[in-house]
Amino acid sequence: MVILKEEILVRLLDYPSAVEALEEAWREPSQVPARAQVDLGAGRMWLMPATAGGAAGVKVVTQFDGNAALGLDRVQGSYLYLDGETGLPMALLDGRVLTAIRTAAVSALATRLMANLRPQTLAIFGTGVQARSHLEAMRACFDVGDVMVCGSTPEKSREFAVRHDCRAASAQECCQATLICACTTSRTPLWDGNWLAEGAHINAVGNSRPDACELDAVTVQRARIAADTRQGVLEEAGDLLLHGAGDRIVADLKDMLVEGKKVRSAPSEITLFKSVGYALGDLALARLAYRRSE
Repeated sequence: MVILKEEILVRLLDYPSAVEALEEAWREPSQVPARAQVDLGAGRMWLMPATAGGAAGVKVVTQFDGNAALGLDRVQGSYLYLDGETGLPMALLDGRVLTAIRTAAVSALATRLMANLRPQTLAIFGTGVQARSHLEAMRACFDVGDVMVCGSTPEKSREFAVRHDCRAASAQECCQATLICACTTSRTPLWDGNWLAEGAHINAVGNSRPDACELDAVTVQRARIAADTRQGVLEEAGDLLLHGAGDRIVADLKDMLVEGKKVRSAPSEITLFKSVGYALGDLALARLAYRRSE
């Protein structure tokens, strides 16, 4: 069995190839049971199995918000990749890195399907793992010029900006960007939806709790909405559930990729992609990484 650690995965999984692998997986017949969630008191654990294209796998992932005080990432995990014909374990992957790359690559895929195709100004809300991976993914996949970051404190924003060649900005200034990625642990809205510029596209990935939200009601009401999966979002996405917007999902990724459904109908519309995570994406990138490792 191959062991694929962080330093190997970041070499094997470039974002353009990851997006192609995701699209391939979403077009294949697959079985993806609902993920099981376990309350661990100080944190949560998920078990995420999937099978597609002769491959199978399961991710065990945990989220402990208190990890930051210990110098650890909130999200930890491992992925076991299996041969779909024999059940033989083929690879063990760093689930934390796989999750970060998968989430950002799914956002890049959604951006390609939903955003206005033009040079983008990018705003990142957050300064953690997902903020970094989304910045890398958007730069790798799109023509991105000006990049702004808004963290939970001005100090965190400035530190992130220095490390990643962008600039710290206020939430209101970030809302003028054409491409916005919300990647925070905030349980309350990050901005006033009235600030958003016409034609913007938003990827909201930070929250997967039904009792919390990064987005306010105005943002949700102004946007044409898509999801990674309807089932997952309707069970876990407080960004929509708390604003009574569960019935406003126009399409999910399968609708867009397999049926060709369009979410954006005019350049001036605001589009919103809400993602809570889907095991098929993890399997797609684990398969890509294993093939390349061979």
